[in-house]
Amino acid sequence: MLGKLKNILGIEGVKINLLLDDPIMRSEEAIFGDIVLSSLSSQVIQSIELKFIERYHRGRKENKLIDEYELGAMIISDTYHIVKGEEIKIPFTLPYVHVQSEMDKIADTNFISKGIVFVAKSLKGVKSEYRLIAKAKIKGTTLDPIVKKMVILE
Repeated sequence: MLGKLKNILGIEGVKINLLLDDPIMRSEEAIFGDIVLSSLSSQVIQSIELKFIERYHRGRKENKLIDEYELGAMIISDTYHIVKGEEIKIPFTLPYVHVQSEMDKIADTNFISKGIVFVAKSLKGVKSEYRLIAKAKIKGTTLDPIVKKMVILE
């Protein structure tokens, strides 16, 4: 009885982690890495969903605005059987589309405009944060394991 409840809630179930190639280069337009799955009991992984999200901040204090944009997503629909105490590494390549604002496009034109755009963004409090989210769908569980990892783009 207790074992079934643990399985449904995902306790002692599959743990998920992300290993990424550092640094992530904007010019590659893809994230390369490994999904690492481990478990304290035998489980069946039905699919793994990956999402690459940009959190875009602008403004200050009461005028602060935050938007989120999905830059890339994929579903690995292969089935994996994991045995108690085993660790599985699944390599992945997640392509994404990096959207540039008009200010970013101006900054890319030359060295002088790059400095001006940097100062303007600093004054307006503009910054972006990136994160990669991986969620595994496990057979027989209600609460699926999820991991969020901050990503630094260079």
